[in-house]
Amino acid sequence: MINEILLEYTKERGSNFDVLYKICCDAFSKISSFHSIKALKYEFLETKWPKGVGVYAIWETKTKGDLLYIGMTGKIKKHPNGKTQLSESKNGFSKRGLRYHPYSFTQKGPFRDFFEYEPKYSLKTIQKAPREDRYAAHIPLKDIRVDCFQIPERLKVAPSFLEVLLLQSYFTSRNFLPIANNQL
Repeated sequence: MINEILLEYTKERGSNFDVLYKICCDAFSKISSFHSIKALKYEFLETKWPKGVGVYAIWETKTKGDLLYIGMTGKIKKHPNGKTQLSESKNGFSKRGLRYHPYSFTQKGPFRDFFEYEPKYSLKTIQKAPREDRYAAHIPLKDIRVDCFQIPERLKVAPSFLEVLLLQSYFTSRNFLPIANNQL
């Protein structure tokens, strides 16, 4: 599948992130592994994350539809017996909703049911900071969409590969990273 995505992407004249993203959406939709989540409240978002691991993209939908963040969950791990496996889904997509650095889907405080980013505090100190002062940017969840590319074990694709492919394409196309991503 990744070969098909890359071949299709390189065939496109003037390839850019938008082209690659659409190709990925189409390819993962064909195998029922693309999920797009919209939620008004954190509790609803929490129930909509797909099972498993993969890559996700967080979009702002109210104005220009800006991409805010690309992230991944899961790894390919080698067991003591030498066999490899895509890491279990217990650490999968659903855990992304519980993050607090570099972004948060906030479930408590004055920004409850918001997506927040641009942390004002380090990873070590952010949870001790007052909730209303943790982040510089706040977007209501109703204006957020999360796209998930669920990677089944049979694809033999590392989530980190797809994440970097999308981030590199975004960076190459625009000369900057999505606003909530701090590194590539």
